[in-house]
Amino acid sequence: MWSIVTCSGTRTGTWRAPVPTIVAMQMLFQPEDVHCGELMMRAFVPADAEMLVRVAADPLIRLWNPFDPDLSVVGLDAARIWCANRADWSDGSHASWAIAFSEQPAQAIGSISLFQIEPDQDCCQGGYWVSPGCRGQGVAWRALRAAAQFAFDRLKLHRVEIFHSVENHASCRTAERAGLRLEGTHRLSHRYGDGQFHDEHCHAVLEADYRSP
Repeated sequence: MWSIVTCSGTRTGTWRAPVPTIVAMQMLFQPEDVHCGELMMRAFVPADAEMLVRVAADPLIRLWNPFDPDLSVVGLDAARIWCANRADWSDGSHASWAIAFSEQPAQAIGSISLFQIEPDQDCCQGGYWVSPGCRGQGVAWRALRAAAQFAFDRLKLHRVEIFHSVENHASCRTAERAGLRLEGTHRLSHRYGDGQFHDEHCHAVLEADYRSP
């Protein structure tokens, strides 16, 4: 789980207007569970709302992954709407999961998303966060790797990339452990929860990278 020195997270942003795709029509009407060792990735459900309200108040998540709206302020009703939006893949713009331990699937401990899916370029971005009590256990990098593999195997994309503030060192470690290479720095490219623009690292993995020995 995260701590002050082991916080994993990426900007999740606001998804762009969805682009209808063959993938969306054929596959994304219903979420698909993904199992990765002792972790599972499943659709968000209304019961996850209470966890979301708690997590939205965490200082590190408020900095690196601020919710819009602020679920810690507006409460359970907005959190349930957030869950419903994440569980609806039907427009093809994203594939999103709650992360849980396989032995406790009803207890969400984080979030992982593939978003800004661009069918004309066969690529997408990834974003993730882990609740404070579960940081430092390798949850984020294992979920990120599984999500990237899903992007290649099921969505037939060829590239997954993430962006994170250069000050978010734990997210660098997460990306690298998941096999996403550091490709460069984007200067003052995103405004984070502190209201300031941050330099960002771009990490990416290609479908060919996961196929290579």
